Amino acid sequence: IGRGKDDGAERPGGDGAYSWSQTEQDVEISYPVPEDTKSKEVKVKFGPRNLSVAVRDQKLDLVLFGPVRPDECNWTLSKGVVSITMEKVTEGRWPSADGS
Repeated sequence: IGRGKDDGAERPGGDGAYSWSQTEQDVEISYPVPEDTKSKEVKVKFGPRNLSVAVRDQKLDLVLFGPVRPDECNWTLSKGVVSITMEKVTEGRWPSADGS
């Protein structure tokens, strides 16, 4: 099974755009935020089929294309980007991150 990433795409999401990529096992979301954002200002909530990110007055709410394992999801903040990694319940390719 290949682990190469798809190029993904830019997608609108609430107040801002995000980009995404995937492997057979994981989905990665990159959400740009102000450069001076501190990690304590970032609120991320994972659900089995949804993702919510709030940073100051920015908000991203996604209904995901497929289910993920909330306990196996994490995020990091670096240089103005919140990087979110979510483990898929079922391996395979998604046509998009957004399932709404």
